[in-house]
Amino acid sequence: MYSLRIKHNKTFLLAALASLGLALIPFAGFSQSPVTQGTPPNPPPPNYDGFSAEPGLPFSATQLTERTQTLLDGTHVVTRSKVRVFRDSQGRLRIENFQMRPHSEEIEDSPSFANIIDPVAGYQYSLTFRARIATRMEIGPPHVIQAPSPAASGSAAPRPPITRLPEPQFQYSEESLGTQTIEGLEVEGTKQTTTFPPHYFGNDAPIVTTNEEWYSPEFKFALLTIRSDPRMGETKVQVTDISRAEPDPSLFQVPSDYTIRAR
Repeated sequence: MYSLRIKHNKTFLLAALASLGLALIPFAGFSQSPVTQGTPPNPPPPNYDGFSAEPGLPFSATQLTERTQTLLDGTHVVTRSKVRVFRDSQGRLRIENFQMRPHSEEIEDSPSFANIIDPVAGYQYSLTFRARIATRMEIGPPHVIQAPSPAASGSAAPRPPITRLPEPQFQYSEESLGTQTIEGLEVEGTKQTTTFPPHYFGNDAPIVTTNEEWYSPEFKFALLTIRSDPRMGETKVQVTDISRAEPDPSLFQVPSDYTIRAR
């Protein structure tokens, strides 16, 4: 359930690095590389859960996620979650989140909370339905990070470099799976394979993870993703019930009876 889309063929590699303890922010608006000089590039549209705030491509759809974990005794634990996604012609996004449920239970029809990304007004909102509160965060332009000035004369001499033992390197490969049609859309398939050698995580044998993704160049998001990792199991994310109709404009507005809190 809700990664700006950074080269869509690298999403699973980031997920693997996250397992090392690097914090990934699930809802962070813009994310750009530092710019040290010159004019900063135009930022890409804000992104949430793989859906970009792309203008001129309105749609609504349902995204289903199914996670399967296999325990040491062979028991399978299957959970499901759902989000509803809306994007209007101005590029505004609304993502409605539903509570995760065991596979044997039906997912409730009412969402638990929602997020609105509004690049037109320059804000993103997190809506808490039960408390009727909207938390607002400003979407600003990318920051220009200036290059550090040279060290002043007379400063302490630099420390000698620390000699480190070579670390094991993981191997990454990518292959094209061609094209196919999903939900009436032509999608492009890519499979990424990452192999972590012994001792990379303290493992005594190689760990192989795969990520299969079917991406729609027309709508700028993946319609099907299957991630496999022996440490976490298999995760299947599929987009269904796609409609090209313009969503109701009220979906991208905070209700008048909500309390807005700045973050």
